[in-house]
Parts: sequence; C-alpha cells; structure tokens
Amino acid sequence: MQGGKNENEPGILTVPKNAVNGLIRGTYPAIQIQNGDHFRTFVNCQYQAYGCNVNFKFNYQIGNATYTLGQWSEVYDKQYYPVDLDLSPLAGQSVVFQLIVNANGPIHSNQAIWVYPRIVRLGIPPAPTITNTRHQHLLRRRPAHPPQRLRQRSPRRLE
Repeated sequence: MQGGKNENEPGILTVPKNAVNGLIRGTYPAIQIQNGDHFRTFVNCQYQAYGCNVNFKFNYQIGNATYTLGQWSEVYDKQYYPVDLDLSPLAGQSVVFQLIVNANGPIHSNQAIWVYPRIVRLGIPPAPTITNTRHQHLLRRRPAHPPQRLRQRSPRRLE
C-alpha cells in the first residue's frame, strides 16, 4: 500500500489499459442483496507508483440499467481511504456489481488497489421472542417422605 504499509488482507491490483484515460473493469456474478449488507474496501495506489492518478468507481447493474454507487479519485499521496457503502436500498434485488478503475488523464504508473473488497452481511437482528423460562425439571419437588427433624442438642461446655 502507499507509504510502504504492508497489508495482510487480500486485494485486487488493477492496472488500467495503457492509454490516455485507460480503463479496467471487473464484473461479478449477480448476488441477492439483503437489508443491512455493506460494500467495504480500502482504495489506494500501489507502493512506489509515484505517477498514479486514477478514479475508482463502484457500479451496480439491475437488468440492463447501470448505476454508480460510489466514486473516488486517488493519487499517490502515501494515504489510503476506507469505503463503507450501505447496500440496504438494494435489498431484495439481484444485483451485478462492477469494480472500475480508469486512468485520470495521461499514461503514468497507474497501479490501483482495491484492498479486501467484499460485501459484509451485517443483517438485521431478529425480533425478540418470548421464551418460557420456567422449566419443569428445575421446579422444587416435595420428597416422598417428610424430612426427619434433627434433634437439637444443647451446647456442651468444654472444660
């Protein structure tokens, strides 16, 4: 990552086409989105890619229509940026996602990294349910025979 930070999470190194405003796109199979789902990643340039100047774009497609959910410009500045997008508005739909990186102008060392891009399924916790906490096996049962009474002894005096 930029600034020489090592990251032990998986990532996708993308290098846009070697042309002015070159582009690279990754398209993923459709996924059914649930309420509470999030897209998370870090965007940055590869370590020592000093001329890196790119635009990251996260698109989604439903049917034949494509929409941009997020877009970030990045240059080699020794920093990286977290992305956390709530996908809940897409809940219940089958969605195709695209990760896109395009060169921002002329050809340079445009090596852009999506660090650990993933959909996190946070979900909505289930509604509380009423649970009977009285269990028959925990109830006190009366013994079949009444307990014997212990004879009380008067205290003895020790000499």
